[in-house]
Formats: sequence, structure tokens, C-alpha cells
Amino acid sequence: MIYYKYCLLSQTKNTETKIHGICSEAQNRRRQVGRGLIMSGRNEWLMEDMIHKRWFHHVFQPIYALENWHVFGYEVLLRRECTPSPELLFRVALQKNRLYDLDSCSIYHALASTNFRNIRLFVNVFPYTLVHHSFPDFLEKLKSVCFSIQNIVFEINGAEKGLDIGLLRNAVQLLKDKGYGISLDHFGNGKTLMKLVSEIVPDFVKLDRSYTVGLSTSDQKQNEVRMVLDLCERKNMKLILKGIEEATDLAIAKALGVHMGQGNLLGKPMPLGGIF
Repeated sequence: MIYYKYCLLSQTKNTETKIHGICSEAQNRRRQVGRGLIMSGRNEWLMEDMIHKRWFHHVFQPIYALENWHVFGYEVLLRRECTPSPELLFRVALQKNRLYDLDSCSIYHALASTNFRNIRLFVNVFPYTLVHHSFPDFLEKLKSVCFSIQNIVFEINGAEKGLDIGLLRNAVQLLKDKGYGISLDHFGNGKTLMKLVSEIVPDFVKLDRSYTVGLSTSDQKQNEVRMVLDLCERKNMKLILKGIEEATDLAIAKALGVHMGQGNLLGKPMPLGGIF
């Protein structure tokens, strides 16, 4: 009897060891993605695993209408454990020629997780994804998980080197024709931003925290915000100020007439369950 118990205990410990080993291996593989080890060719399968096994999730940050302090919508933000920033993942995906795959996978599952929800979502998308030859077919695929197109805003994220504005303009027009909203984010400042906004004519223009931090004490920043706001009002667009973390900056933004605000002061990114 004692020998039988010993054998049974040994088998149990061996099983636990194997399970622990498998879990540890999976965790190590995920950490390698976060540490940027997929930069080497032999670890390219890690990016493949991350996309197909969806080793990521999404959080939602509220965007407030400053006129009445109501939540206007939520920006959908990709997150991954053990990864310093989402930008790292997308940089690596670009280097591995997998940017479209990661971006479209993120968009699809962000919308799939919120279907039947009557909320407005700002979903990030790279210009490269918009002009990809497979994107029109991808929009058709989205119909299976997106039941309120009018509540979806594609937030075009960043100006890529060598970007063909003509191709981008055509892609944006396709989205507009299908009823999606358009927002521009991370497209520089000054003349570059103004020129692009005039050509694309989005529904929303986002100004990042470089405009927001110290807005209450900077006449230059206030003048720049006024300039963009004037263009938005002439083109029937809405201006969103990001990165609001100080009450004084928020007060000045509202006084200037900025339409909407986003930042940790107003609401931090949260899981979907935190919205309802």
C-alpha cells in the first residue's frame, strides 16, 4: 500500500511538473515578444503565434464632449502583457511585413468583442492597412461583427514615410461611402497637419498631448489650438484634445471652444466590463 501511494504521488508530481513546464514555456514565449526578441529570424514564429492566438486584448478610454460632459465615445487601445508599449509590437510587425495582419486582427477582434453594444468606438488603423489591397475585402468581413457602422470611427494613426496621399484619400473615401467615421491622429502639427486635414476632411481631428501639456500657460499653444479649431469649424469637423491630465488645461480647452477631450483626468483606459 505504501509503495502504491508512493508511485501515485510520484506520477502526480511528474504531471504537475510537466504542466508547470508547459505554462512556463508559454509565458516565456510571450515575454520574448515583449522584450523584442522576435527581431531575430529564428523567433519570427512568435509574431505568428501572437496574431493567430491573439496574445493581446483591448481597453477602452472615454472621450468626453466638453459642452455637456457626456461620454461621446471610446478609443479602443491594444494592450499586451509583458510588452512595454503597443508601439513596439507594431514596429516589429512592420519590420516583419506583418503590420496589416496584426492591425486587421486587432480591429476585427476589438469590434467582435463589442458587437450589439450601442457605443461609439474610435478604432485605430494604420495608413498602410487602409491602402493594403486586401482592405476592401476585410471591410466585407467586418459586416459579420459590426452591426452599427455609424458608431464606428476609424482613427488613422500616424503619417508613415513615403505615404501616398492620393491612395490614402481614396481609401478614406471608401470608408466614408460605407458610412464609417474618420479621425486623424498623430499626423504632426503646423502646416503638415493643416494640409492633410484639408485634403482628407475627416470627421474628427485629434491633437496629442504636445498641445495639451502646459496649454493653460502657453499663448503659443493656445493660438495653435485656435487655428486648428477654426479650420475644423469651417470644414464641419470636431476637434478632440488628447492627453488631458491637469484641470487647468482642461478648463482652457473648454474656454477655447474645443469640442471634446480625452485623457487620464477624464477617464483612464478600462476593460470593456468597466463601461457597463
